[in-house]
Amino acid sequence: MSTATVPDAQPVWLGADSRATFAWLHRPAVAGDTAIVIVPPFGYEAICAHRTLRRLAEVAAESGVLALRVDPDGTGDSGGDDLDDARVDAWVASVGKACDRAREEGATRLVVAGLRLGTAWAVLAARSRDDVVGLVAIAPVVQGRRFLREARMLQRALGLPLAAPRDGEPLDELLGFAITPDTHASLERLDLVALPAPAPAPEVLVLERADLPASTAWPVQLGVLGAHVEQRVFDGYTEMMLDPHRSTVPQVLVETVVAFARSTMSSRDADTPCMTPDIDDPAAVGDGVREQPLTLASGALGIVTLPAGIPRAALVLLNAGATPRIGPNRLHVRLARALAARGVLVLRLDLRGLGDSPPAPGIPFGTVYPAAAAIEDVAAAVAFARAHGAPRVTVAGVCAGAYHALQASIDGVATDAVIAINPLTFRPVAGMPPPLPTARVIGEAARYRASLRSWTGWRKLLRGRVDVAAALRVVARRAAMVARARGVGVLRVLHVPMRHDLARGLRMLVRRNTRVDFLFAEGDPGHELLFEQGGRAVKVLVARDAIGVHVFDGADHTFTPRAAQDALVASIIDRLLGADATSVAAQRAA
Repeated sequence: MSTATVPDAQPVWLGADSRATFAWLHRPAVAGDTAIVIVPPFGYEAICAHRTLRRLAEVAAESGVLALRVDPDGTGDSGGDDLDDARVDAWVASVGKACDRAREEGATRLVVAGLRLGTAWAVLAARSRDDVVGLVAIAPVVQGRRFLREARMLQRALGLPLAAPRDGEPLDELLGFAITPDTHASLERLDLVALPAPAPAPEVLVLERADLPASTAWPVQLGVLGAHVEQRVFDGYTEMMLDPHRSTVPQVLVETVVAFARSTMSSRDADTPCMTPDIDDPAAVGDGVREQPLTLASGALGIVTLPAGIPRAALVLLNAGATPRIGPNRLHVRLARALAARGVLVLRLDLRGLGDSPPAPGIPFGTVYPAAAAIEDVAAAVAFARAHGAPRVTVAGVCAGAYHALQASIDGVATDAVIAINPLTFRPVAGMPPPLPTARVIGEAARYRASLRSWTGWRKLLRGRVDVAAALRVVARRAAMVARARGVGVLRVLHVPMRHDLARGLRMLVRRNTRVDFLFAEGDPGHELLFEQGGRAVKVLVARDAIGVHVFDGADHTFTPRAAQDALVASIIDRLLGADATSVAAQRAA
């Protein structure tokens, strides 16, 4: 195995058509003849598994195997949307593009690895090629009908509403991602067991999750078609698919997949130097919009969505927790492309240590609140936008991204506006949130209050179905928070200087003419926290329209329902374009 230094991953565009496919290319220092193409699952599962699939590609490159992580059409950073037609055909074609790029890099033998529904696209793409020597199926979705049934059950279990019809047609949702009638019909027909010859690859490794019984029907059928099949189980699936800030990489799974890819090599560690990384030009991603990957001066990575001509304004979008730059439910991609079509430059940023950015020195990868490093990244992003001609720059984010946007502006980054969406803290946080964050205490206390107003809640209490000790801890901590907020209010009246005072920070931003808008989902605890920690100052500033506070009905913390996403996108577009128009009018009047 080569011990040479592995180059950094390179973002690349695949295909020369009007809608490019995005991928990350991980080149080994010295390559053999084999490449692995990694296909993610669908929707929210892809966001959760991002960290594991990135690590898989890194380890493969360290082992001498060229790796490509592809975003199938309409997903991730690729062009298109999940509302487009012919989704299955487009997803399979994207895998084919990734395979073609691997061949251009010098690989002659391909391994295609898919996770969950990504296995199906890997299989369908591999069956049409003669250069695929191996297939890895990780927790594979074998039947689309079963996947759809599980999706409906999960949507109902989480209490999420059904999507509103589009153009009179019904629309399914899966955790914020749309499944159109055309896609639904294609998935209904998907059955890997029923596929005829040829087999997708001569060597197949099926990795089933250890916490569920493994099905043998598909592996047996692959054997009938002439493939050599090995079926194993692996631990860590549930931990891998947790929310991005909690997910962990199952290292044994990664090592197993890489060992399988290396086993397909005909000549390992061949003396074949990799190509010099090139810099791709901006690529068309649909509707006349172009995008380009970039590295900021701070070292953070991002995708810039470019308008035609000089931008009328700019928007910097920060990570929501540990979610990569595409945003929760791919919200940032939708917003960026809608705004670019209206003349706004948008930068979807991965703070260092999140998504695909390298970590800042001394800060572990995956740190949601990287303190000063986040402010440096925001400053670099704002400088980039101004250098590209944007007269006004707004910084926005959801949850932790909202905190970083606000904190960077308070700390002196020259922003013109901040859009803080569902922030859960207004005090400095370093590293990860505490086990029982302030916002959770507010939410739990509100839930207990609501329960005590109903007979059902009292009945649960009397029957011993309530953890009284836990409830008392929450109530006690909530009382302490209220008392502290009142004490801070007294200190403000007495003009006692305090560090990290939200009210003082907001007043300072108003004096700098930095517009701040807080956008909250209905019932989100950050709304109550804002008025509690900001005290009377927040009420006064809102009354004067010096800052804005808006609540969205029917939304959750990450705006999962499609209708809530539509409302949020429309609101942000109105705020940016309205502020831009106001700024232009003021300049003309002056």
